[in-house]
Amino acid sequence: MSKNVVNFAKEYGYETAAYLGVYQSKRVYEDIYRDDNKCHYIELPAFILGSNDGLEWIQDQRSFSIMNNYY
Repeated sequence: MSKNVVNFAKEYGYETAAYLGVYQSKRVYEDIYRDDNKCHYIELPAFILGSNDGLEWIQDQRSFSIMNNYY
């Protein structure tokens, strides 16, 4: 995983991020609040989308579509 994705997640207060797959032709990363194998509910689900244009923080209705795709 790109160091840039981890740094991007850290800008939003998360510890790291993990690659999930592809959604609408973009790479999907799940932000991880704390890497302790426990579930931490903080707010609406958030994901990072990556493309050749850069990284995008997703925390809206698309988050639920991504969740339905992977969980």
